[in-house]
Amino acid sequence: MTIMTKYILSAVLVSFTILLCQGGEENGFRTNISPELSVYWNSEIFIKSDSFSSAAFDKCKIGKELLSSWETIFNVYGEYPEFRFFKEVACRKDEVELNLWCRAEPKEPGPKGFTTYTFTIPVFFLRGCRYRAVSHMPYAAAPHFTEGIFSGEEKSDFRLFKPGLYLEIFKGKQKIAIDLQPCGSTEEQGYGNGSRNYWYMYRDGENYKLVNGVQYWRIGGSDHFKVILRSGDNTDYYDIHPFYVSSEYFPYKIVHGFDFGGKKDKGAASFMEPCGLDEFDSKKGFGWLGNGDKNLLLVYENESNSPRGTAIEGNGESVFRLDARAGLYLLNVQSGSFKKDLKGFNISINEKTSVFPSTMRGEFLLKTIPVFVKENGLDVKFQGPAWRLTALSLQAVILTYEDFMISRSWYLVPASVPPCAKFENLEESGK
Repeated sequence: MTIMTKYILSAVLVSFTILLCQGGEENGFRTNISPELSVYWNSEIFIKSDSFSSAAFDKCKIGKELLSSWETIFNVYGEYPEFRFFKEVACRKDEVELNLWCRAEPKEPGPKGFTTYTFTIPVFFLRGCRYRAVSHMPYAAAPHFTEGIFSGEEKSDFRLFKPGLYLEIFKGKQKIAIDLQPCGSTEEQGYGNGSRNYWYMYRDGENYKLVNGVQYWRIGGSDHFKVILRSGDNTDYYDIHPFYVSSEYFPYKIVHGFDFGGKKDKGAASFMEPCGLDEFDSKKGFGWLGNGDKNLLLVYENESNSPRGTAIEGNGESVFRLDARAGLYLLNVQSGSFKKDLKGFNISINEKTSVFPSTMRGEFLLKTIPVFVKENGLDVKFQGPAWRLTALSLQAVILTYEDFMISRSWYLVPASVPPCAKFENLEESGK
């Protein structure tokens, strides 16, 4: 087959796929076509995955102008078919956000671990682009920044960061922001739900590959990364997106994040603010309510008792209060136990119905719950004969909701809410 024949066939395939994905719309696409899905956005973004949430961009304010100058194909694929991949899409006023993660069962990797998925970017696309990477070695006092220019030359083979937290790529006025510790992850050091995962970037022929791997997988879990495609002025980016990473060194803004350590134990991560409080602290705006004289909280500082080295266990009912202004948040709850079975517990938010019941039997749980706060304040109640927390974080997603639109699939809004509906619809749906 000649090169010209291959080119013509590729063009036909791309055009046909665009017609399918656009669903008759000129400036967008719909991804709810089939479980096995290849998505093109005006032939410039390609995502192939095991599964993809339904989403519609045709009603968003962004379109061809966002990616018209990009001469690239992005490919996200899973190395292991037994892993279950999840894809979420959110469209906002001036950007598209892709959240991708995989759920893997416990597995014994080889001496060098194994790869869960790879993000491929052609060399010609990145040639001349400026990059800024943030990485953090476990238990290090401060993150490490790496800045430079993608030369596109063979001698530029390198590993950009390991493990990594965040990568920005600047192509003229456009930016690709790859957040390696995004929504759904309460881990702050490059861990993936009990497994130490890592990220690195290297040159492979005519491509750069951003690879996620796992050094060891102790008990199974999830790995996450976020890709944000954005154009225009980015000066307000960190004001709009206070994602979960906690430190003055990082460009993110955190609302609240805790590793539960005692008054002597500062927690596993030096740049996390631990919570050894037994009652609500009005000055800090967080703490426990309703403990009374019983003091239901028992702090474990023995590493053998907790995957994180520290944990809080309760028996009965206890409420953790967070001062949070109105907006949309992700509440990340991390719980688990190696040594004992927990009989199960419920979580309710602002005295509403239980979010989920869970029976913990020596396993590890990471639960991310979308929360809409109508008025200031958020109470999270834990109730049950036994429950254990190893981490808890509140991550602000949207604080100025009037300016944003959102896909119905990302936050599991009922089908009655139209795609890309105004954020107020979330309140109407009870979410």
